[in-house]
Amino acid sequence: MVSGPGGDAPALAGLRDRLTTTGAEVHGPLPPGRAAVAVAALVAGAGPGAVAIGAGEPDLAALGVPAAIAATGRRILRSDDPAWDASLPDAAVGLTGADLAVAETGTLVIAAGPGRPRLTHLLPPLHLCVLRVERVRATLAEALAEIASAPLPSAVQLVSGPSRTSDLEMRPVTGVHGPLRLGVVLVG
Repeated sequence: MVSGPGGDAPALAGLRDRLTTTGAEVHGPLPPGRAAVAVAALVAGAGPGAVAIGAGEPDLAALGVPAAIAATGRRILRSDDPAWDASLPDAAVGLTGADLAVAETGTLVIAAGPGRPRLTHLLPPLHLCVLRVERVRATLAEALAEIASAPLPSAVQLVSGPSRTSDLEMRPVTGVHGPLRLGVVLVG
């Protein structure tokens, strides 16, 4: 387990290295007071379209992220909005928190459930994830054991970079089965 207010420096370095190797953009770690501003700036550079946020993302609300995005004039599409299903395909950004992250693989662990729909980070072209550094675990086994020790969510996604495949003629293609880009904002 990564511990302390700033986390374990080698584990964070490993997480950053592995995420960037897979094509993710990593920012931080930032103090909680600066995280919302950084997220709003990244959203502003994402092109036109709404920002999709699950209604059950307590970290984002606690950090003031929705308010910072709203202050930029960008439309926020919440999963409890009646227009969610119709509007989500046009969202430019899917914004989530992460329950855990795995340093050895550069993987974000995101549990789905009420207020945290899977499509939030699967459908928009940019998945932007906010991760508190104290949630970084050294190994996948540690992360899975922690997830299994609590009531299981409806689904758990393991995200290790932007969507990519080499199914077609063994040529790497990005964005076929999910977002073209992954941005991670480390907080702590």
